[in-house]
Amino acid sequence: MKRFVLASAALLLTLGLAGCSSHYEMTMQNGARIITVGEPSADANTGIVTYETRFNGEQQIPQSEVKDYVKQPY
Repeated sequence: MKRFVLASAALLLTLGLAGCSSHYEMTMQNGARIITVGEPSADANTGIVTYETRFNGEQQIPQSEVKDYVKQPY
């Protein structure tokens, strides 16, 4: 019984932490929208924006192609 309680607590903790990341919606210059996992980061030296999507993993795009990004409430 003790193992079950510990396993359940560990599972709930893991699921709770996984839900803490914020999602952002990036709008491109051409009007396309991308939902990211976590905040996109822009490198001022290279002009590259790095972001992560749920299905495609980490991606990079030139900063000139990004119009803006906004934190989503979900």
